[in-house]
Amino acid sequence: MTTSVQTAIPVAVQVPTGAEQRLALRGVSWETYKNLSTVLEPHPSVLLTYDRGALELMTVSLLHEKLKSLLGDVVKIITDEMEIDCVSSGQTTLRLETEERGLEGDDSYYFTHPEQIRQQEQIDLAADPAPDLAIEVDISSPSVSKFPIYAAMGVSEVWRYHKEELKFFRLIDGAYVEAASSLFLPGVAAAELTELIAASQAQASYRWRRGVRAYAQQCKMRRPSIV
Repeated sequence: MTTSVQTAIPVAVQVPTGAEQRLALRGVSWETYKNLSTVLEPHPSVLLTYDRGALELMTVSLLHEKLKSLLGDVVKIITDEMEIDCVSSGQTTLRLETEERGLEGDDSYYFTHPEQIRQQEQIDLAADPAPDLAIEVDISSPSVSKFPIYAAMGVSEVWRYHKEELKFFRLIDGAYVEAASSLFLPGVAAAELTELIAASQAQASYRWRRGVRAYAQQCKMRRPSIV
């Protein structure tokens, strides 16, 4: 199968050393995006973000992958300690054809439909719910924002790690508003997770995970106190 992007206009994207490499294209059709997505599916190191003609291709860096893994560990450890059922949908390609929008997030989770998603092999947003939580690690600034795409899909919460800080955003009336704590992990605060991620740089992995478990237990005790 051949995929043409002859009508696309490349846009140069400057990225800092060690960051993800990004290529932005304009004037890309929905069909071209879908074809590219299929061609690149065996290559998870290349992520696509598409928003009504604007396409960004991103290759991940080591730093990006380490941070993504740390945040994934945080979610898994805290949900275990709090006995919260969730299903990871990872970097699953999410497409909303009616809006001509699609992406692969860095990580994503279902909290409100775990039984349904646990039985499925694919996600079709025409029939299936969107993930409840999406996680994004941006070492550099994206040329195509994922927030409007997530909002159109109905993703309730987005965590974004950027410039050594983690922020939580909740979907309210079609737009994302910054929130101090997580909707799906009660008592878990963005500022405190930022500190935990920073601490991971100076600790053995098993000691760091032990600290995350201790933090989760603290959050269980103070659930009513954080809004």
